Amino acid sequence: MKLEMTRVLTRFGDELDDAAARLPKLPGGGTGTFLTNVLSWVFGILGVAAVIMIIYSGLQMTSSAGDAGAVTKARNTLIYSIVGLVVAITAFALVQFVLKEMGQ
Repeated sequence: MKLEMTRVLTRFGDELDDAAARLPKLPGGGTGTFLTNVLSWVFGILGVAAVIMIIYSGLQMTSSAGDAGAVTKARNTLIYSIVGLVVAITAFALVQFVLKEMGQ
């Protein structure tokens, strides 16, 4: 059973390699460079959006005038914005690491 599973996984890996070899080459350095450029833009936009939301939540907090509900809403916005920024930075670092390890 173990040997059969190894053969199936090896065959699957070979099929993936063949499919990757048939991918069209994009101008400017290939698929990896294109992917890096697109993901850099996407993560950059996500980072800017998170910073804007952090500023917005700060403005909400300062203009809440002591209203407990508004302060809680601003605090939650701030927490979610920071979490989003950390996730975007982590995802960008992970993608860069994977592409570097793949030799792209």
